[in-house]
Amino acid sequence: MIATIDDHELADGAWRNGADNHQDERDGPWAVRRAAALQARWEWLPARRPDPNEPERVHHAVRIGDLAELFLLDVRSHRDQPTPGVSMVSSTRSVLGAEQKAWFVEKVTASDAAWRLIGNPTPMARTWRPGIPDTLHPRLRALKFMHATKDALDEDQWDGFPAERDELLRVISQAGPGRSMLLAGDVHASMAVEHDHPDLPGAPLVVEAVTPSITSQNLNEKLKVQPGMVGPKIAAEFIRTLPGLRWCELESHGYVVADIRAEEIVLEWWYVDTVLRPTDVECCGQRMVVRNGDARLLQPLEAMSTGAS
Repeated sequence: MIATIDDHELADGAWRNGADNHQDERDGPWAVRRAAALQARWEWLPARRPDPNEPERVHHAVRIGDLAELFLLDVRSHRDQPTPGVSMVSSTRSVLGAEQKAWFVEKVTASDAAWRLIGNPTPMARTWRPGIPDTLHPRLRALKFMHATKDALDEDQWDGFPAERDELLRVISQAGPGRSMLLAGDVHASMAVEHDHPDLPGAPLVVEAVTPSITSQNLNEKLKVQPGMVGPKIAAEFIRTLPGLRWCELESHGYVVADIRAEEIVLEWWYVDTVLRPTDVECCGQRMVVRNGDARLLQPLEAMSTGAS
């Protein structure tokens, strides 16, 4: 298993020097808690350790021949504390931290693999913009796509670090459009996103595939409504509203398969029929193709599979 971390391996709302769910007087020094959490992770999970001499390092690269190079990012334990207001747009604010960012820039720029796969724990996709209809706010808030009380972005997301997001997209652009792919999770929804070059609106640069949750609450469960009540109609509202979003599904549990070939990546979102009991039933809810050198999401001509596996 080649995996990165989210904040819950440490504490909810983790950042470089603390977390929302951490109090020194109650939990002890943050540095001690962080080190203990990462030590437990290496000891108990079948995860690849980047460097035995750096027990708190998570980010690393894995080469898959000349086909692909996988870059695993840590966007929780090195970042500046999320902050609201105008200060969030500062170019000095960082998600990756100086050391990890320098590593990423060097490695991605130098990679000569056919594909650069960037494992990013939380989506770079924009999850809010000004002018979203009020009727959509409760659904966006349930997924932490926007601020919990204001008509504003959620600074805990990549939206809260826009300067560094644009900087990383410019680094990705050096390989050319459609030579990289972002792989993300965290938001309990299936999403397929096209990111434009930050300096060239309307010029697709890189696709992002977002996996649904395996068992954690999806939108209908968070809203405590029956399955089907946040179906295709609500998904269509999300697509109309959020920049770059080309497809989404908001209710199903499952996973994404990325079938990587030199000339294309085939993405398949697979869903199970229930997580309340063991089941052998799953279906392919969506299949999309990204061709090398073309950062657009294409639907293949063959019909989507809907049968049991």
